[in-house]
Amino acid sequence: NLPLAADIDGRIFCCHGGIPRFSGGVDNRIQMLKNPKFPRLGSFSMFDNAPPEDIEWVRYATDLCWSDPKDRESISDRDNQHGFFQNSRGPGTLCFGTKAVDTFLRNNNFEYIFRAHQEKSDGLRLSKSARVVTIFSSSDYEGHRNGAGMLFVSHTGEIRLVIKKASS
Repeated sequence: NLPLAADIDGRIFCCHGGIPRFSGGVDNRIQMLKNPKFPRLGSFSMFDNAPPEDIEWVRYATDLCWSDPKDRESISDRDNQHGFFQNSRGPGTLCFGTKAVDTFLRNNNFEYIFRAHQEKSDGLRLSKSARVVTIFSSSDYEGHRNGAGMLFVSHTGEIRLVIKKASS
């Protein structure tokens, strides 16, 4: 079994998709991940098949694996209380906006969110004031002629962006 998320030096939150939803109150999202009762989920693609006691865990795992940063936020989006939105990728998946990123980073003392999950033409994309970095490490994915990216975090905390240009 692989972990759903990782923490680099208490500064950087790493996951495949994005941050889990939050609906106010005590922010225990990181504690949920560390909870020894968190079930080992063989599959979590459908909420319908999960036992009722696992629904919250499945939602959490789904968000960590499949949520995306919201590309364009409008003025009306700022009225969304917690900064989460429906995702066009399908039912049960979310987009997270600036407000959601601000809250997550502040409440958990992280500086950055490193994530994957979305093909980017240059392999890397910075969003949400460069606090969310999407890393796509597969070049020429499905023949799309995209580049690949990776990040290097040194022992001093310096972060370097490395890009492999797309083949021509």
